[in-house]
Amino acid sequence: MNPKYRPIITTLLLAVTIALAFGIPKTKYQGTDVLAAIDLPPATPGWNVEDVTDEIDQGGNNMNFLGHILVREYDKDQGPLLYLFLLDANNFHHPKACIGGAGFDSEDLKDIEFNVSGHSWKAKAIYFQKQDEGFLTVYWICINKEQVDWTGQKFLQLWDSLYSKKKPGVMVRIDITATKDQIDQAGQTIQRLLTDLAAQMTPEQQNYLFGK
Repeated sequence: MNPKYRPIITTLLLAVTIALAFGIPKTKYQGTDVLAAIDLPPATPGWNVEDVTDEIDQGGNNMNFLGHILVREYDKDQGPLLYLFLLDANNFHHPKACIGGAGFDSEDLKDIEFNVSGHSWKAKAIYFQKQDEGFLTVYWICINKEQVDWTGQKFLQLWDSLYSKKKPGVMVRIDITATKDQIDQAGQTIQRLLTDLAAQMTPEQQNYLFGK
């Protein structure tokens, strides 16, 4: 891992912790264990991989649901750092809620298209910047192996709560260090990571993560 990226990543993880601590109900979340179904490989050929889930403070009542989160750090050839967040919960939070509290300005970008195993989709994209630090965030939500937008997710969450139903849902978020003129290149790097991850996964696992 390139040491020069450490300060910004420390800030990101701290921001995630703060947002989750104040934005999530204290009730113990009982998930569908979708992360176990995805079973993300612990190693990916060609990438340096580190599980940094434990760097997010999971103590206290406000953090009850964090047993359903996975955070992996990826890099290759001393290139930019990528952080992959997988969140299994019925209360997804917007990335701006995490990062804005750390003093980063945000800019909504046009959606970025990805393709895995012949399945294409467009992920939401945001660029965050504070002084000389900047990174690209892309994210999408899959519920019951189907991609939904933010409004659709909230509707399904309300519907399921009324009828005491639970569908496996996951929010996928990827952060990558980049300057504003490196956004296209950053998107290509994310695509390479997704392609390499999918090569290790069954079609069923891919459906949970990327949608059908």
